[in-house]
Amino acid sequence: HVGGQVALTAVVMQTRVAGLCHHKDLGKIGRTGDLFSGRSFTVEAWVKIHAFNVDYQGDNTILGTTHFSPGTGLALALRGGTPLLCFYYNDTYASRKVVLNRWTHLAFIYDLDAREQRIFIDGEPAGVGENREPLSGDCDAFVGTWANGGRFLNGELLLLNVWDVARTPLQVQESFSSGGHPAENSEGLAASWTFHREEEGECFRLDAVSGVREEFSAHSVVEVEDSPF
Repeated sequence: HVGGQVALTAVVMQTRVAGLCHHKDLGKIGRTGDLFSGRSFTVEAWVKIHAFNVDYQGDNTILGTTHFSPGTGLALALRGGTPLLCFYYNDTYASRKVVLNRWTHLAFIYDLDAREQRIFIDGEPAGVGENREPLSGDCDAFVGTWANGGRFLNGELLLLNVWDVARTPLQVQESFSSGGHPAENSEGLAASWTFHREEEGECFRLDAVSGVREEFSAHSVVEVEDSPF
């Protein structure tokens, strides 16, 4: 493997993933009221999708809520392979699909001042939605599932970063180009999760901002053979 990198995985088999998500092994990351609702935000992630899902509208979810109603349900996902920034009936799609089995850098941005949703693929603008109202509500946000459950990632997630600001196109491009972890003093950085597996098999998620460590099922984390950085 490259540099000892490991990734959160929501793949293997759909039946196995269903058990992991049901038990929340993929992780609740907090509340939308604290991270996303009524404010600007940016979520960046490195993902490698193994297959586009067929069921559940073809959604492969990076981050989302399982409690939802119009304007309150959050989904940062791929639908039929196309990145989607969704506030449930208040949505924006990217202009193209991602490539299967290849690491892709995705950025999902909401700009409160501009009332815009924006999507970037590998550092390049790929979609914008104008006149979009902010997310509302206060729900649990999970990695790898949304709506009524299911809609699993079906791939690997290497890094997951959340800012409480709308990052600029230049900043997104720099994140993609540098590939690695954001600086701890990065403006507005609210959380920066990495995924780890120790030699004895213990798996956990670590937030570099808060220092909080959360345990995972051993089947949730795999070594990365082809790290993008």
